[in-house]
Amino acid sequence: MENWRYGWKKVIAYMLAAVLAAGGLASFPAQAEENADAIEAVSAETSTSEEGISTKEPAAADETTGDEKVLEEEKVFILDGLPDKDELLAAYMDRLFDVGTDTGISAYGSAGQVKLTDANEKKLYQELRDSVEKIAGGVRTSSIIRVNGLSISQQTWNASVKKVISYLLMDCPYDLYWFDKKSIPVSVSGYGTTVQSVTFSMTVAKEYRGSSAYTADPSKISAAKNAVSSAKAIVAKHAAESDQEKLRSYCQEICALVSYNTGVLSGNVDYGNPWQLIWVFDGNPSTNVVCEGYAKAFQYLCDLSGFNGNVVCYSVTGTMSDGTNSGDHMWNIVSLNGTNYLVDVTNSDSGSIGSDGSLFLAVPKSGTIDSSYTFLNSRNRSIIYTYSSETKTLLGRDVLGLTDSDRTAVKQTVKVTKIKITAKTKTMNLKSKKTQTLKVTVSPAKASNRKAKWKSSNKKIATVNAQGKVTAKKAGTVKITAVAKDGSGKRATIKIKIKKK
Repeated sequence: MENWRYGWKKVIAYMLAAVLAAGGLASFPAQAEENADAIEAVSAETSTSEEGISTKEPAAADETTGDEKVLEEEKVFILDGLPDKDELLAAYMDRLFDVGTDTGISAYGSAGQVKLTDANEKKLYQELRDSVEKIAGGVRTSSIIRVNGLSISQQTWNASVKKVISYLLMDCPYDLYWFDKKSIPVSVSGYGTTVQSVTFSMTVAKEYRGSSAYTADPSKISAAKNAVSSAKAIVAKHAAESDQEKLRSYCQEICALVSYNTGVLSGNVDYGNPWQLIWVFDGNPSTNVVCEGYAKAFQYLCDLSGFNGNVVCYSVTGTMSDGTNSGDHMWNIVSLNGTNYLVDVTNSDSGSIGSDGSLFLAVPKSGTIDSSYTFLNSRNRSIIYTYSSETKTLLGRDVLGLTDSDRTAVKQTVKVTKIKITAKTKTMNLKSKKTQTLKVTVSPAKASNRKAKWKSSNKKIATVNAQGKVTAKKAGTVKITAVAKDGSGKRATIKIKIKKK
């Protein structure tokens, strides 16, 4: 039931399985064969090649240019066993809305860039990848991608294209959420026995299609980017408030932006729609949400925030009953300085059972994790929450426990997973640009200790103080390093060049 939060793991598991089965990325030949198994080249009339893949090599066209015939061929590469487009979209949106969570896996792989050594294959890979990423980002609409300036043998272009597609699927699967992953028609052209141009015709899935099967509609991704900006504006608006004031403001902002989608009341909620979070912040009154949207939006605002104390927000699933209605539900648990509270933004909206504030930073009247928790609103009406078994397995008693008997009173500690240094300039001089203050960004945003210690590799060239202020001393190159103070060992380094003038 709670596949909404972890659907991307299926994608990662798929990709890792392919890598492990092939003996790792370091062994390209095995990896290429493993990935190529899912890609089949076919045409109207087929014969079996030595690789066991159904192919046909059409004769060169009769048209000639000088002494060389014009070369024109086409194959359809059949894809099989790839992740579902909704799973890929969910992962793409997770990355778009990412606030620094480190999964241990790069959002973009680089195997193709590293392992492809042939100049033509590298060019094919990079231009195809660039176009795919532009389509995913709403920058490009045409999914017919032509790569010119090649020089590939007529006998080997099929193998080169298969290899390139294999690496594309490996390195950036999330960006292919818009692609109908059944097949890729590929045509080539050139002269004599040399292929000079390759064209990939990638069919757009109906959900994201524009005026034709090879045209993408960028409006949805544009809406997603606008939603990110809107959410960040809300956080900035309430940045000066206390921790509890911020949490309450976020709840009120979400309720003002969106209404509950009553159209789903007739059936069970199927969690996992990646657009639920976006619809809260898109400014469109017609895109209403269910409890998933309310809960995800609240957690996202919390994840973006810098709190004064130790505040961590979780999204959980289970069932909720008010004595009249009962069904699947998603809500939040907020750990505030070591104490856990229930936050149900959905039922804090106007006209809902908790609109009186009784379900915001709430403690139960009675109950346990193992059974359920009972809360009371101002009209003395009971609301009962029961965690799903998956939620209990994933988060445990310290996060979910809402009574002293249910939890160990421990302070939640979130370690730093990544540090990034930002500089106004990487070139300073001893006259007009003698000083600058570096900025350090720590991930995740909810890390318990977000402070860093600064170091200079050569204090004779430049020094750095505790606030990250760099002062140039003499000409040369120096490395400035920021190290997390929470004991995680995470660090980042930036190289700065000092000139005389």
